Amino acid sequence: MAGTAVRNRSARVRWAGALAAAAGFALAGCGGSDTPSVSVNDEGKDRTVSVEGDGGSMTVEEGKDGGVTVEGEDGSTFSADTSGDLPDGWPNVIPVVDGTIAYAQSSTDGSTGQMWSVSIDAKGSVTDVFDAAKADLEGAGFTASAEVSTADGAFASFSGNGYDVQLTVGAVDGSTTVAYIVTPSA
Repeated sequence: MAGTAVRNRSARVRWAGALAAAAGFALAGCGGSDTPSVSVNDEGKDRTVSVEGDGGSMTVEEGKDGGVTVEGEDGSTFSADTSGDLPDGWPNVIPVVDGTIAYAQSSTDGSTGQMWSVSIDAKGSVTDVFDAAKADLEGAGFTASAEVSTADGAFASFSGNGYDVQLTVGAVDGSTTVAYIVTPSA
């Protein structure tokens, strides 16, 4: 029962964050002479917030497992969740280390295209996890163009298969955290 209460509270916190983002957009981004219009649908599983003004419009929708998806009128999107899955559209040519996916997001816009990021809690030392992630990427046809390592973390940039990958591995509160940021190559 306590686990359910924590999950429900966590979902309410994410939903409140989505509402706050929509309100901020309404006050700042849709400004101008028009008073922005905000509509909220909080019935059952179909929770959405729509904001319209003379500066544009957007819709915020509760996604899977309490995540959120924000869509602008220009087709730009932002989606984030903690479902334990890779983000929608994650390129299958990019391997990730074994571990628990703590956070995933994807976004698109008309000028820069798609971007994905994922944070994974992995087992092992920073050095071992970084070496495994690097070997996986190189084995999949990616080439490292920059690499920096310290006692507490490591970073490398990779390119290949039509994508650029930023890999960061660090120690956070006694755990090893791996972050991937992926964009299409220019």
